[in-house]
Amino acid sequence: MTGKFSINDTINTLEAIFEKHKNDRIIVLSTTCVGKSTMIMQMPHWVDVDNLLGKCMTKEEITFCSQVPWTEEIGEVYEKIMNERIKVYPGHPLFCSCVIECEVIVYLDISNEILFSHCKKRNVDFNYALQIDDDYYSYGYGIWLKKTKEGILEPFFQGSDPGVSFISSYNKNKKINITIISNFGNNAWEMKNKIMEKI
Repeated sequence: MTGKFSINDTINTLEAIFEKHKNDRIIVLSTTCVGKSTMIMQMPHWVDVDNLLGKCMTKEEITFCSQVPWTEEIGEVYEKIMNERIKVYPGHPLFCSCVIECEVIVYLDISNEILFSHCKKRNVDFNYALQIDDDYYSYGYGIWLKKTKEGILEPFFQGSDPGVSFISSYNKNKKINITIISNFGNNAWEMKNKIMEKI
C-alpha cells in the first residue's frame, strides 16, 4: 500500500493488518527515523526490538552493534543475535530492522524527503539511514528481500549447487508465487525474470 499517510493513518492501517493476522507472528521492518517510537507510544501491545535487545545483549555487543558507519560485519553480528535471542509472538507485532522467524512481514517505508526531515530532527546522518534501508533488508533468517521497481519488498528463497538452481518468490502486488527448480546450475533466476516480464 503506497501513498501519503498521517501518523494516525499509518497506525490505523497497521492495526488493520495486525487484526487480520492476530494469530500470526508479525514483524514490521523499517530503517531508523521512520517514526517507530512515536507509533509504539500510542500502541502498547506493539514491541520495539530495541527494548528486547537491551535486555539480552552484553555491553560489548551493544557497543559493537551501535558503531557508525554500519558495516557488513556489524550486520552479521546483529542478525545472529536477533535470530538466536529474539522471538516474535502472536498479538505482539515486533518492530525491527531485519527478518527473523515469523509468518507476516510488513515493510514500513517513508519517502526520502520525510526521512531526511526526521533524521535532521534526531541528528542522525541521512546517508546512514539510507544505507541501512538499502543494505539491511537484503537477507535474514534464510529469506532474501529485494525491492521491486514498484518499491515493494519481494521475499524469496534461492540456492544452487553444481548442476541445479532454485528460486521461490512472492510478488505481493500481483499476488503471485513463482517457484523454479532447474537442473541447470544458473538459469532459475533468468526464467523467473522472464515469467515476471510476461505477467
